[in-house]
Amino acid sequence: MKAIIFSKERYGDPGPESLPNLAHLRLADVPVPDFSNERWVLIKSKIAGICGSDIGFLQGKPMPAGAPYFAFPVIPGHELLGEIAALGKKVRGLHVGQRVSIDPTLACRERGFTVPCPHCRHGNPGICERVTEGILSPAIVIGTCRETGGGWGEYFVAPGHRCFPLPDAIGDDEASLMEPFCVCLRAVLNYPPRKKELVVVIGAGTIGLMNIAALKAVEPSCRIACVAKYPFQAEMASALGAEYLVDSQHDEVMERVGELARSIGSLGEEPYWQVVCASCMTR
Repeated sequence: MKAIIFSKERYGDPGPESLPNLAHLRLADVPVPDFSNERWVLIKSKIAGICGSDIGFLQGKPMPAGAPYFAFPVIPGHELLGEIAALGKKVRGLHVGQRVSIDPTLACRERGFTVPCPHCRHGNPGICERVTEGILSPAIVIGTCRETGGGWGEYFVAPGHRCFPLPDAIGDDEASLMEPFCVCLRAVLNYPPRKKELVVVIGAGTIGLMNIAALKAVEPSCRIACVAKYPFQAEMASALGAEYLVDSQHDEVMERVGELARSIGSLGEEPYWQVVCASCMTR
């Protein structure tokens, strides 16, 4: 199969007009992943997103939470949409040809442990304690694991229980955004806004905009101030429900946010507020 391989090895001079470190990528013919596990599935990649962490790797700025836990070379791509190509004999509820969205997490269950670590036991597999152990190479997600491959290849493998069938009403483009949106939705559900609360979203890239959508879905009455860098980002933030827009290139951000909080208080409402940092999902 064809796949984009990411390695620390450089494959020639990228030239002055290329992206930083683009020479660490190459298109190559590689074997289809053959992780023989009767509870896993082989998936044909349809769309794979380019995450901020992927861009960081290409620019030589690895994600601190993930970089120590995998070894090059890898096939990137963890924002996944695909079509099932083959099933392990113990996989149930799925069929060949089915479109699926994939949770790329590789935690205790995926690594073959029957007794989960404390984080997995409490529903937090994203911070599993065993990301270097078990039946898989060290990695936190599909797309950083040697055995699984990733969405930047024609095929990859995934656990059957991490595959979620998609209805026909959801198109491929929308479905390709499910993984990053779920990250935002989880953050909002962990710290849901109160009624009419002012929530400040710092950043209006893809994750910032998805945070706005998630906030409005969970608590439609919350008021959102979005700190945006570019006019087109501000327009999209407004379309998704942001009532207040802060221009990070011209406004004094925290002063402007303080003014918004005080204005809410002047209306006789409690000026409580919280902040979402879209770049790191910290709240």
